[in-house]
Amino acid sequence: VLANTIKGGAGSFFKGLKDTSSKVVQSVQQSMARSEVDMSYITSRLAVMPFPAEGLEVTTRSNYAEDVKVYLETRHPGAHYCVYNVSGRAYPAGRLGKGRVVDCGWGGVLRRAPPLHSLYTLCQDMYEFLTLDPRNVCVVHCVDGKASSAMLVSAFLLFVGFVRNPEDAAQLFAVRRTPPGLQPSEMRYLHYLADVLRSPPYCPHFKPMKLVSITLQPVPLFNKVRDGCRPYVEVYQGEERVMSTQQEYERMTLFNITHGKITLPLNVTVVGDVTLVVYHARHVLGRPTGIKILQLQLHTGFIAGNTLNFTKNELDDLSEGEHYQGDKFSVVLYIELLKATETCVTPWLDHYSHNYNSDVLFSSTIEAEETRENFVPKTAPPPRPGPPPSRPGPPPRPAPPPPSRPPNEYRDGPDTPPMRRSEERESLLNDEDEDADFLNLSSSQPQRPPLSQPPRPPAPTPHADLLNIGDSGGGGGSDSNVDLLGFGQFVSADP
Repeated sequence: VLANTIKGGAGSFFKGLKDTSSKVVQSVQQSMARSEVDMSYITSRLAVMPFPAEGLEVTTRSNYAEDVKVYLETRHPGAHYCVYNVSGRAYPAGRLGKGRVVDCGWGGVLRRAPPLHSLYTLCQDMYEFLTLDPRNVCVVHCVDGKASSAMLVSAFLLFVGFVRNPEDAAQLFAVRRTPPGLQPSEMRYLHYLADVLRSPPYCPHFKPMKLVSITLQPVPLFNKVRDGCRPYVEVYQGEERVMSTQQEYERMTLFNITHGKITLPLNVTVVGDVTLVVYHARHVLGRPTGIKILQLQLHTGFIAGNTLNFTKNELDDLSEGEHYQGDKFSVVLYIELLKATETCVTPWLDHYSHNYNSDVLFSSTIEAEETRENFVPKTAPPPRPGPPPSRPGPPPRPAPPPPSRPPNEYRDGPDTPPMRRSEERESLLNDEDEDADFLNLSSSQPQRPPLSQPPRPPAPTPHADLLNIGDSGGGGGSDSNVDLLGFGQFVSADP
């Protein structure tokens, strides 16, 4: 009897403990559930929220799933909502009611930008859902409703042509939701997307890229004494890790601050979305444990040249403190582009043939105009045309001709040598070489005979009087005057 009493008492005790635990969990869930759902509308048809959690998943950064379900079914009845899950954590589709749920497949061990083709196809799916019914809305969520959600929302704003620059899309998200906290590689991928969406579009190439080596300068300080590190590198193509330089702890080189820089050979060929992660190997319990130094991500289709330089503010997942010896820290990738062996069909090749319209973001024209006014940068207006040119006035009156020179300035008297201005002499004689002077008028000196002949007495040079008017006595009686034009017979002698 005593044993049965003890057994029954123990059973009652554990039953009461179970009931109490259930009540505690329920009260905790209710206390953590918000009276208002954390949801921000970027536009009236595009919203962002944190993760819709249940049970012990509920945190201060998440929504309570039941509250989200009631909110969506009340505000958007008739299943006119589609939830895009970019958190990397799957859940049953019915958790949020009758609306559509799309698991985007993002996430994983590493936080990184989604593959470029995945980003584009998700934007296509969002656009098609919004065009099905003007009452439809898209709801995007990640874990905290920040970076990954901002990545998809910013991409969609670029996709429909509402903005042209990723920075403008991130600014709209920051004002309507919260500062997105995008990493440099995530912004790099948004710029990739903007490049393939522009007109004319940029077409990424399909050349494989050989990663020859990686250089870090100066040496990061991650060991316990903060004078160096023992680095190794992991390379991912998409979600697959294709190589790692990790070895046994003793075989990995320890670089200290006196080395100045670190160069690690890679010699791996990749194509498409590539992620590189550099770790410091720390010996813990007899095995190396990786402490992340940095991470970077790129797409090989946008790469040209043989070297890629990344400054400190272009790298992801950097630690705080003085691990990098200041802001001059940089990473250099030495690469080699190989010949493309195959081509892939990309989803954005015919983007502009679909005529995507940014009006799907809004429920009214007034909302669209106000949002554009506040968030879309204004381009400089073209210069206004000036007044038509006035009718040209009459041409200016020509200047009077210069006074004519008296005839005697042109006449060479018998005792006066010919008068010529220096300007006229320069215009007639372009240089000082001898010119042909058939009448021997330009020189008063006789031409010197050749040295082989005896000198001749100078012959009198007749003055050329073309009109035979040089002699005031008239007539052609003087032999010193030559009448070349034969006008002498018409000139009568003085009486």
